[in-house]
Amino acid sequence: MELFKTGTLIFGAILIVLMGLLVYLRAPRRQVNILFFKSSLAIAAWAIGNVAFVYAKDPSTVSAICQIFYIAPLIASYLYFLLALSFPDKELNLRIYIVLLTPVIVISIAILVRPEILFRAILIDKSGTTVILNSIPYAIYSLNILFAIGSAVFIFKQKGKTLTNIYAQQARLLAYGMFTGAIFGVWFNLILPWAGNYSAVWVGPNAILLLFTFALYATLKHRLFVFRASIFKSLISVSVYAGLLVLYVLYAGLAS
Repeated sequence: MELFKTGTLIFGAILIVLMGLLVYLRAPRRQVNILFFKSSLAIAAWAIGNVAFVYAKDPSTVSAICQIFYIAPLIASYLYFLLALSFPDKELNLRIYIVLLTPVIVISIAILVRPEILFRAILIDKSGTTVILNSIPYAIYSLNILFAIGSAVFIFKQKGKTLTNIYAQQARLLAYGMFTGAIFGVWFNLILPWAGNYSAVWVGPNAILLLFTFALYATLKHRLFVFRASIFKSLISVSVYAGLLVLYVLYAGLAS
């Protein structure tokens, strides 16, 4: 089961980074493309942090890994907020970035410098690793993510009503994808860990693939990010090879 979790997380991280990179390379100066790429890196870091969490056994190492996979989704959520504000082609000024990213910076520094603020204790035994969280700091952390994601979904939903033609269709698809992925992320990576259940934290990063699936559909159907056919062929090829690699790793792990 652990190999299955690891395999799906690695495969998901590869796909997310690949699509984010392709979007960025298509228009490197377009703010929406830049934010989409940065959010893909944050989600991939979240996924890899979860992989490392599965295999880490030393408390200090687990603490360092927890810092990664708690900071990464926080960053991703606010990047989605910025993405929603800038969609389809609005240039955001520096003041908006400062206002929205200040809580991310403050919380991230607090987690990096004083991890005990968020993590009360780390318990490691034969059944696995459990991180006991401090309730109030974790509530503040969770509310920040919920605020950012909720705001992004709301903005995309509103733009789906106010924008015209193809932009409205794109906004609605992004709203649906973000909302669907967020449901899984909130339940498996916020609520259950708050209750001390870390058995399904691998679900959240993979659920965000739903957002990228909606974005991919919007690209194909409504030209959200315009790619050449050759680029799509490359995306499919790399996805197939990545899937085969993950299957091989799983098979080798099960056989050993």
